[in-house]
Amino acid sequence: ENKATYGIEAINLSLGDSECSDGTDSASLAADAAVAAGLVVLVAAGNSGPAPCTIGGPGAAPNALTVGAMADTGVTPGLDDSWIPGFNLAGFSSRGPTVDGRIKPDVAAPGVQITSANAANGNNGATPYVTFDGTSMATPFVAGVAALMLEANPALTHAQIKSTIMATAIDWGRGGA
Repeated sequence: ENKATYGIEAINLSLGDSECSDGTDSASLAADAAVAAGLVVLVAAGNSGPAPCTIGGPGAAPNALTVGAMADTGVTPGLDDSWIPGFNLAGFSSRGPTVDGRIKPDVAAPGVQITSANAANGNNGATPYVTFDGTSMATPFVAGVAALMLEANPALTHAQIKSTIMATAIDWGRGGA
């Protein structure tokens, strides 16, 4: 309802359910409705990996651009032995397939040891920044790319942005199911 009033172009959803979904849950339906309304919708895949079929709603929405978390080059392993330094899908990052067999996430972005503004410190005091791991840290990275694409070409649709981001992402050779 407020898309035109406030100039809303994209939605970053860093939330979700870890129960494997087919995209017909209420959160996924809401995400797809936002896409149908002309918004670009980016959704965090979730942090329930590495088991298969761990993407719930709204990440399972067929039209949403679902984002997994990659470990970045040079990041040292955490306390979890499954974390590997360098470019790889982070062990905690949720993954598909969805219940109905679709591949998710659609793309992955840096999501390990990401520094962000500390929302709990509104006065920019002694700890204005925090470092977190998660797909909720990776999704804003891709939302920023989408916003820059819209700035360059406001006529782009969600489907065009999603397909362009997916087609231009680097395949780090992990492949497989």
